[in-house]
Amino acid sequence: MMRRILAVGAAVIACAAITACLVGTAQSFAKPAKHKAPVAARSHHVAPSLGRSDDLTPQILFDCSSSRSGYLTHRYSVRVLLMAQREIPYDVANYTSCPQAIRRQVIRSNARISVSIHRSRHGRAVAGRVVVRTLDGHEVDGRVVGNRQAADFAVLPGVYVVRADGQPRCSRRVSASSWRTTSVRLPCAR
Repeated sequence: MMRRILAVGAAVIACAAITACLVGTAQSFAKPAKHKAPVAARSHHVAPSLGRSDDLTPQILFDCSSSRSGYLTHRYSVRVLLMAQREIPYDVANYTSCPQAIRRQVIRSNARISVSIHRSRHGRAVAGRVVVRTLDGHEVDGRVVGNRQAADFAVLPGVYVVRADGQPRCSRRVSASSWRTTSVRLPCAR
């Protein structure tokens, strides 16, 4: 009888700890961030941001901790997933399925997109910021590229919109296939 009481008590304490963790995590994502913390000090207490790719870690952690299926509900590139995996807080790693959800999407991301920005159709590659989005506008990854360089993204197979320098006229719809690299030249007159 005493063992049964101890087992039930331990289960109640574990459930209370998990509930407190999930409620605290959800509340921390609801608060707006006033400033950006350095990468080493950044934690799950930063609100999700839809802006730059540097801010996708809180968005990924919110996505996987609020998912009931154990999978990420949005697509992300392998680069930002690995960044988020390195920054998962202890409580989120132990009480949610985030590490497994991130690993699953990294394993399934076998398509590649290589993007370069050009001033004209046949001109040389120029510097700028390249962003990959899903068709519904969700940011997958974003990167700044230098002159004569291309940005490479490892993503899930599917259809994406690639945009340069935030300009809708410098964008193109791209179909990324499994085990292939899709090369995209974005002609953007400046």
